[in-house]
Amino acid sequence: MVFFIISPLVKKSNMVKIYNDLFFIREKRKCIEIHLGFASDLIFYKNFSRRKLFIHLADGLLKLISEIEAGKINLNRIIQGNPYFFKSNNFKNFGFNERDLNFYEKIRFYLNYFELSFLKSLKSKKILFVKADRLKIVYTTGKTLLENKNNIISTYLRLNNFDSTELKDSLHGIDSLPFSKTAV
Repeated sequence: MVFFIISPLVKKSNMVKIYNDLFFIREKRKCIEIHLGFASDLIFYKNFSRRKLFIHLADGLLKLISEIEAGKINLNRIIQGNPYFFKSNNFKNFGFNERDLNFYEKIRFYLNYFELSFLKSLKSKKILFVKADRLKIVYTTGKTLLENKNNIISTYLRLNNFDSTELKDSLHGIDSLPFSKTAV
């Protein structure tokens, strides 16, 4: 709840890097944490469907990849997150592995349990509680994420209802994709 209240300040600080409305990263000493939006953004975001969240995830990962390609992020850097709103299997197509939460991560989860359950209920439009026994951390490296760039692009395009005919006829190549050139 405290993070909900201070999130506007955190957004304006250099503590996080925001890639789109519902995707930001937090660079830590050992890893880069990926996050799917601030609680306040998730509550007030108009289209809170799983598909829209996944589009924001793919778009954010593509922008993260552009920073890896530009050399701003080391290829061996660990990138990780907790897929509260998705199954960890969704991340496997993007080159992520999974592991159990460590002691510190479990404490952080339990401190945010009610907020996360509220957000999950909001997304699902019914009362749901986050199941602690199913939580995992998904992780990868910058190199592996870069190797899975095409999978992420195709997922992004598929979720945005682009097909190969539309791409050839209206987009005229990769430079005209609906995300910034640096993302691809």
